[in-house]
Amino acid sequence: MTEELVVFRSLKSFSGAGVWQDHRDAKGEHQFAVKNLIYGFNGTGKTTLSRAFASIQRGYLEDGLPSTTSFEFTLSDGTALSSKSLSNPFGQRLLVFNQDFIERNFKWDDSVAEPIFYLSEQSIDKKAEYDAAISAFQAAQADSDAAKLAEGGATKSLADFKTRVAKRVRELAPSQRYSQSFDARKIEPSYLAKDYSAVPLLNQQGLNSRQALLASGEANPPLSELPAISPDLAGWWSRQFVLLSSTPGSQLAEEFQIHSPALTWVSEGLHYHDQNRLTNCLLCGNLLTDERKRFLAQNFDSRWSDFVKNAQTERAQCSAYTEQLRELFQGVPKAIELQASLLAEGEGTQPKLKDNIAEFGKLLNQMAKLLDAKGLEPASVPDFSGGLSSSSATEWVAKFDRLRGEWNDIISRHNHEHAEFSSRQERAFQDIRDHVLAEEHADWKTLSAGTTDASKNLVTTGRKLLDARQKRDALSDVMRTHGAGADKLNKLLKSYLGHGGISLRTSNEGYQLIRSGGTPATQLSEGEKAALAFCFYLTQFEAEGRKKKELIAVIDDPISSLDTSARTHAFSLMSRMTKDCRQAVVLTHNMSFMNMVKREFTKNGGPAQSLFQLECTCQMDDPDNRATRLRPMTNLIKDYDTEYHYLFEIVLKASRTGASEFHYLLPNATRKLLEMFTAFSAPDQKSFAGALGSSGVQLKENDPKALERLIQIESHGTMEGLSSLPALTVEEALRATKAAIEFIKRRDDKHFKAMCRVCLVPEET
Repeated sequence: MTEELVVFRSLKSFSGAGVWQDHRDAKGEHQFAVKNLIYGFNGTGKTTLSRAFASIQRGYLEDGLPSTTSFEFTLSDGTALSSKSLSNPFGQRLLVFNQDFIERNFKWDDSVAEPIFYLSEQSIDKKAEYDAAISAFQAAQADSDAAKLAEGGATKSLADFKTRVAKRVRELAPSQRYSQSFDARKIEPSYLAKDYSAVPLLNQQGLNSRQALLASGEANPPLSELPAISPDLAGWWSRQFVLLSSTPGSQLAEEFQIHSPALTWVSEGLHYHDQNRLTNCLLCGNLLTDERKRFLAQNFDSRWSDFVKNAQTERAQCSAYTEQLRELFQGVPKAIELQASLLAEGEGTQPKLKDNIAEFGKLLNQMAKLLDAKGLEPASVPDFSGGLSSSSATEWVAKFDRLRGEWNDIISRHNHEHAEFSSRQERAFQDIRDHVLAEEHADWKTLSAGTTDASKNLVTTGRKLLDARQKRDALSDVMRTHGAGADKLNKLLKSYLGHGGISLRTSNEGYQLIRSGGTPATQLSEGEKAALAFCFYLTQFEAEGRKKKELIAVIDDPISSLDTSARTHAFSLMSRMTKDCRQAVVLTHNMSFMNMVKREFTKNGGPAQSLFQLECTCQMDDPDNRATRLRPMTNLIKDYDTEYHYLFEIVLKASRTGASEFHYLLPNATRKLLEMFTAFSAPDQKSFAGALGSSGVQLKENDPKALERLIQIESHGTMEGLSSLPALTVEEALRATKAAIEFIKRRDDKHFKAMCRVCLVPEET
C-alpha cells in the first residue's frame, strides 16, 4: 500500500557544499510532509539542495557537488540516508527535475533528446512477470543496502578496534622510536603473523620495567669497574702493630726514658752540634765535654735514626693508602647513572660499598695519628684499646672484595645493556605490544570474523541484486518502447505551448526535436526549452512501469524566465501531474510561482504540507561567510502574497539594532521596500526620487542623500539574485535602512504602526 512506501522525512544535516556550510536538524524538528514547498532567493543553495536529492536518485554524488559535500536525510521508516554511503532505496519512484536533468537529456544544438520508455501494449501479457521482477529487484536492493550497511558497520567497528588498540600500545609503550609509528595499520598484520591466544601477559612489575626502559631516550653511558685495593694492605697493616709496639732499643739511659717526648729533640740537637763543631750547648751554654758527647752518642746511635726513618716511611705509606681509598670512594658512580633495569639493585649495593670504604678510611686516619705520634716519640708504645687490631685490615679487605665483586657485576651488566640498548628497547616494546594484543585477542577474533561474514554477505547480496537487475532489464527491454513516450510528450507540449509548432519524433537514439515543417528545431527560445524540458520530465511519471501514486517528485524551478501566462500554465500542469504523487518537493526562487504553489498546497482538504524557506545569513563583507539553513517559512511570507511584510521586518530590525545577519539581502531589500511603499503612497510619481521630493517629509540632513545613493546603486538589483556582494558598504546599507524607516514613518505613521504590529516589533526602541 502507498502508506507503507518510504519517503523523505527531514534533512538532518548538510555541509561542505557552497553556502551549505553547517545546516543541522539533529532532532528532525523540520519535517517534510506529502506536499513540500521550499522558497529561496537565487544564491541561497536551492540548486545545490536539488543536487543532493538527485545524488540519491542516481546512487552517486552529482558532478555539480564538491567532493567535500556531506548530507544526511532521515526517511519515514527512521533510517538514515547519507552521502557517505549513497544508495537509492526508492528505486524508480524518485524523479528529480533540475538544470542537471535538462543538460543530461537534451542536446539543444543537435535538436535531440534522450528516449523515454513506456511499456508496450503488445507485451502486456508479460506485465505480471515484469511486476514480479520489479518486486524481486526491490527486495534484492533492500537486502544489498542492508548488507552494505552491515558491512560498513562491521568494517567501522573493526577499524575503531584497530585504532583503539594501536593507541593503547602507544600509550603503554612511550617511545618515539618504536611506538609512534605503530598505528592501526599494524594491528591486522600482527594478528595474522602470530597466535596471541597463548601469549603470557606481563605482570605490573614487568610492565613497569619495560616502560622505564622505553622511557629512556638513550642508554646511560658505560661505567668503569672498581679496581682492587693494593694486595699488600693487609700485610702492611699487621706490620704497623709490630712497629708501634717496638722502641729503638732498651740501652737508653734512665733519664732519657723518663723524658721520652724530648728524645727526638735531643737526637737532632746532638747531630746539629756535631755537624757544626759546637763546643758549648746552645740551650744551656754549658761546655760539651768529650765524655758528655760519648754518652750521648752511645744512646743515639744508627738504630735510633733507622727506627725514626722507618716510622716516617710507614706514615707516608699510610697516606698513600688513604689517597687510594679516597680515589676508590670517589670512583663509585651514583646509582642513578645505572641503566633503569639495574637501578633498584644498584641502590641497594652502592651505599654499602661506599660505607665500607669510608669505614676503613676512618681506621687509616686513626693509624696515621698513631704513626705521627710514633715518629715524634719513638720510645712510646700506644694504647690499642680504641678498636684497632692487627686483623682489622684482613677483615675489611674480605668484605670489600665481596662488595666490590657485587658492584662490578652490576657495572658489567650495565655496560652490556649499553651495548645492546637498542635491541633491548625493541624487545621491551615488542613485549608490551604482545601483552596488549594478547589482552585484546578475543575482541579481535570476534570483530574480524564479523567483518569477514559481512563482506561475504555483501558479495552474495550483490550477486543477487545483479541477477535481479538483469532479469528486470531483460523483461523491460521486451516490453518497452519509446514511441509511446513521444506521443505522450507531444500531447503535453502542445497543451503547454498552445500550438504544435514543436514536437518530438522517435529515432534510433531517442527523439529528434522538429518544427512543424519537419526541420530540426534549433535556436529555441528559453521559454520553449523550459516547456520541452518540463514536459519531458512529467512524461516520465508513468514511464518504465512507474505508478504516479508511488512517486516522489522533486522539482527545482520549472519556470525559468517564463512570462506570467507560461508560468501559470506550468504551475497548472505541475499541480495536475503531481496531485496524486506519494510525495512532492517543489523548490523555487520566484515569488509569484511560490504563491501559486503555496495556495494550492494549503487549500482546505489538501494533503499534509510543509512550507520552508532557505535562510542565507551573512553579517560580514566576506562572501565565504554566507551560510544557508532550511527553516520553516516565516509567517510574513506564508500569510501574505508579497514580500513587502518580510522586507519591512528585515529593514526595521536592521535600523533598530545597527546590524543584520542578512547583509546580502539588505540593500536590495531596502530599495524594494521603498519602491513598493511609494507605489501606493505616491501613485502619481514615476520614480522614488519624485516620490521623495513630493512627499513633504523632512528627513535628517544626510538621510535623503543616503536614500538617493541606495536607489541609484541598486536600481538594477533584484530580490531574486544574491550571488554577489552588494555595491553598498555595510555602513552605507545600515544608514539607508534608518533613513528608509524614518521616511515611511513620517510619510504614513498609521501605516508604520500597523506594520510594526504585523511584524511583532515595538513601534519605538
